[in-house]
Amino acid sequence: MLNILRRSRRTLLALGLSFGASFAAQAAYTNVYFFGDSLSDTGNVYTASSGTLPSQPYFEGRFSNGQVWVERIAAGLGNADAAKPFQLGGNNYAWAGAKTDTSGLADGALGIPTGLQVQVMNYWGAGHSNASANDLFVIAIGSNDLFGIASAYADDAAARVAAAQMAIANVTASLNYLIGKGASNFLIANAPNLGITPEAAVNGIIPAATDVCVEYNALLAAAIASLNSSIHVTSFDFFSLVTELVDDAANGGATYGLSNAFVPCISDVNTCDTSVFFDLMHPTAVVHAMAGEAALALLAANQVPEPATWLLLVTALLLIVVSRQHATRRQLTTPAVC
Repeated sequence: MLNILRRSRRTLLALGLSFGASFAAQAAYTNVYFFGDSLSDTGNVYTASSGTLPSQPYFEGRFSNGQVWVERIAAGLGNADAAKPFQLGGNNYAWAGAKTDTSGLADGALGIPTGLQVQVMNYWGAGHSNASANDLFVIAIGSNDLFGIASAYADDAAARVAAAQMAIANVTASLNYLIGKGASNFLIANAPNLGITPEAAVNGIIPAATDVCVEYNALLAAAIASLNSSIHVTSFDFFSLVTELVDDAANGGATYGLSNAFVPCISDVNTCDTSVFFDLMHPTAVVHAMAGEAALALLAANQVPEPATWLLLVTALLLIVVSRQHATRRQLTTPAVC
């Protein structure tokens, strides 16, 4: 366990307050834009399907039981409306099911392409001739490619590597397009550990799913490192975050307060506040909240060299735990109002 997990929660809270102060002191981003898949979609698929996908108990077009991580980011940056679907006037171009190329799993049902390259080059590109150097571009993509790769090549490591390389080439094409338009500030998330999802267990592809995510993430890190030094990238480690939460939950949840590591809570939403997964693939709203706050902490401290950024991420997770515990205590000590 990381040393930071042994620090007192009082110290962690103080650290978190200093992060918030430093973040507020930074020059604000002019705007923020979101691209990706179901982790970030706040209603694009829902809007395009006339409110039929996803259906309840999914929360208002999100693929979870509540708000998703990009909504925390947008609110923390002082621009909550940016997380709204672009079809409804927001800056969120993410579509559930999107892959790294032009395609997506929902394309057939919707009758339109939804992949990352379409999000960037068509949907965003159609309304923006250029990007401001003060804009922030948030990209979280890859899971749909990688799960398909793991399923198709469960016993072929070489094929998984080749397919992961193609996915990274797709992401790089979108990055270069945005950079060519003037974008210089990015928050880029790597792929979560799909091997620990209930979906991977059901399909019997746990080793292949983890392996291809590790390969993809290494290639993504190399691609980011190769960018011109004038491009500022905050890397968000979704893989480590989800793995950390699942490992802790599987051991009782003493650190983060989540005790259900593997059973989706979709059939009993009352248990979602202590669960990692809402359905077979997607995390619960509480995990999204932790991810969003951790991302804000990293943005606040994006000048801190590795490996300190992962320590900051873990600190942010513990701050969420402290906040949740305080809120729970307030609820328990507040008289009921009839």
